Amino acid sequence: MKSSNSPVKLSVLSGGLINICNNGVIMKTEIFSLAIYNRNKVSFLYGLNEVLLDPYYISREKDGKKVIYGRAFNSSEVKRFEYKKIANIKIIKEKKFSPIIPILSKVV
Repeated sequence: MKSSNSPVKLSVLSGGLINICNNGVIMKTEIFSLAIYNRNKVSFLYGLNEVLLDPYYISREKDGKKVIYGRAFNSSEVKRFEYKKIANIKIIKEKKFSPIIPILSKVV
């Protein structure tokens, strides 16, 4: 892959989707990081299923696999998605979210 120092270019498509272009090469981490920073929902294919996700954070498993954690649409639990199974990522600009953070009661 070619390395480029040029900035990532964004353009808004119909329906509030954001198109990201970096000389034809864009990394999944850059897309997810942008969505996390701006609190945008993302949609992608995970295997053969389409997923609508509130992305929370990116991590690496003990075995080195990169994953993203987030809350899937109409779900209250945070799920893990492996990068290698993710394709066709789209940031949905018009749909922003607020992270759901569980508050633990302090036992005294």
